[in-house]
Amino acid sequence: MKTYLIIITSLMLLACGGGGAGTTTATDSGADTDTGTGTNTGTDTDTGTDTDTGTDTDTGTDTDAGTDTDTGTDTDTDNALDVELRALLTNKLFDPVELTSRELPTPTDPIAELGKELFFSKSLSFGDDVACASCHDPRLAGTDNLSLPVGVGAHNPDVVGPGRRHDGNFYIDPKADFGPNVPRNSPTTFNIAFYDSAMFWDGRIESVMLDYDRYIRLTPKTENGVDTLIRTPDSFASGPDPLAGANLTEAQARFPVTSTTEMRGFASASGGTTHDSRDLLTQRLIDRGWESYFRDAFNDYVSTSEEIVGYPFIAKALSEYQRSQVALDNPFFDYVAGNDDAISESAKRGATKFFSDLQDGGCYKCHTGPHFTDEKDRKSVV
Repeated sequence: MKTYLIIITSLMLLACGGGGAGTTTATDSGADTDTGTGTNTGTDTDTGTDTDTGTDTDTGTDTDAGTDTDTGTDTDTDNALDVELRALLTNKLFDPVELTSRELPTPTDPIAELGKELFFSKSLSFGDDVACASCHDPRLAGTDNLSLPVGVGAHNPDVVGPGRRHDGNFYIDPKADFGPNVPRNSPTTFNIAFYDSAMFWDGRIESVMLDYDRYIRLTPKTENGVDTLIRTPDSFASGPDPLAGANLTEAQARFPVTSTTEMRGFASASGGTTHDSRDLLTQRLIDRGWESYFRDAFNDYVSTSEEIVGYPFIAKALSEYQRSQVALDNPFFDYVAGNDDAISESAKRGATKFFSDLQDGGCYKCHTGPHFTDEKDRKSVV
């Protein structure tokens, strides 16, 4: 009888345990011991529906936002484009180090600083109305931003770039017609130090070598024509000019001042020959107090006034300033150096066309090397 009472009591306790929410949670901690009853509490285990919140895990659809990762197709395209372009650059032996490794004057070198003063001075024009910077302004990337330049006889000598026009004065310029009076566009002076064969649009300043009985353009080239024979408009019988100077830039600096439309003008006071004009400019600078600047820049306190301010020193100073105008910091060179993000995808596509063979683009056929020119003269229809 006692046994039946114990069983009944146990069953009643179990029944009470099922309905008493607050008590059972505490008592049911014993149910963990009674692993059998724990099986019945599998309803708690069935809270595995919470575990089945793995539907949240099934938000792996967010992970499937790996469709963003799947934009790796773009990455694949970029990588393929980079591989193609870099292969072309390697094949064309394109290497900016050809330029960046050169030893050039800096703008703060004493001779370059003197050259800058001369470059911006109207004292090199007989009408005091033109400076080198009138057509080659560093603020306009070394040009005047005009299709054709206006040299002597500008309506306002202090106006540079757009807005500079000829004043139409026939006494200053017999060919005046209110339009540009210089027949060729002003090339930039930036990176002028990287021209190794010739200067001016028509190549009338060029490094030459003797080929049997005549002089032809020099091959191979040297940096800026250093240590070469240089032909100029002053040359006799198309041979080298003994007064050309140390490099092509120096030779070039001798001639804008002798051009009637660019800087010299038409006045008789400008002399008869190009040599006369340069000698007169020397005396002009001496009279205006430039001698001490030349002596300090060249550290020469011995030569005569005519020697130290002679045109060879003027041309040297002008050329050193121009050779210091180096502009090589650009995104494409950064790309070549290894930065894939330096230029846009469209720029990369353009570059592959540029460096491809002729049927696919072929620009590089003429625009070769890191200076993008082969320096050859061509007649092309525009």
